[in-house]
Amino acid sequence: MSRSLFSCYGTLMNPRIALMVLKGDESGNPDQLEFTDAVLKSYRRCMLKNAKYPAVFASEGHSVEGVLIRNLRDSDLQFLDWYEGSQFERRPANVECDGTTVETEFYLWVAANDELLENDWDDSWMNDPAIVKAYMKEELESLEDEP
Repeated sequence: MSRSLFSCYGTLMNPRIALMVLKGDESGNPDQLEFTDAVLKSYRRCMLKNAKYPAVFASEGHSVEGVLIRNLRDSDLQFLDWYEGSQFERRPANVECDGTTVETEFYLWVAANDELLENDWDDSWMNDPAIVKAYMKEELESLEDEP
């Protein structure tokens, strides 16, 4: 069964990182997955203390720009549930994508609010290939603990 996910409002917006996380390296098949810009309304993205990834929480009047990933398998979503950890919970949502509303899912921050910072997430570090490569190395090492 093919599914979609709007978890990509943070580091997973970068297709290289998303493929590495899902495949365990950068050799994942990019033809399988489709990455499309999308907007999640009535939510806000913010930085977290001591983390490179952001969180989203409900907030009327705000919206979050991100990426919708299509053609995910159930096993991909189960793995992402593990990867995102207990701080996030996958929830249903509607996103705006290519002028239409798409039913999908996303990861909502459900951990302590004292980890949230007021600032919107700063993704400028993802423009530096050396920093992205170092981040990917750290993530690959953490994936070795996969269940």
